[in-house]
Order: sequence, then C-alpha cells, then structure tokens
Amino acid sequence: MILKILGHSGARVIFVEDEVAAGRLLNLKGQLASLTHIIVMDRMSSSLPYSLSFDKVLMGGREGGK
Repeated sequence: MILKILGHSGARVIFVEDEVAAGRLLNLKGQLASLTHIIVMDRMSSSLPYSLSFDKVLMGGREGGK
C-alpha cells in the first residue's frame, strides 16, 4: 500500500523517523524512481545511501545551503 501511495505521489524527498524506517524505504528505492533523498528525523547521523539526518539539513539551511 505504501509503495503505491509513494509511487503515485512522485515524492522526491521523504521524512522518516529513524534508520530502520529509512532502511525499509531503501528496499523500495528501485520502485520509486523520483525519490532522491530520505531525511531521518532521529538525531543520529545517518550513514545510509540517499539519506541525511534532519540536523544536517538544518545546519545546511543555517549555512545558506553551502
């Protein structure tokens, strides 16, 4: 069901709770052509492909996207 919803949405960025959820989403990455980034809300730095921690996104915004 979630694959169908995400596939039809054309979402390029998806926010998830933690690396476990990001890992599940990565398993579907091949079927989600438009997905480019996964933002992990957990405070820990994410080491998974296509993923960034929310803190890293905030720091990038503070630095003007540099």
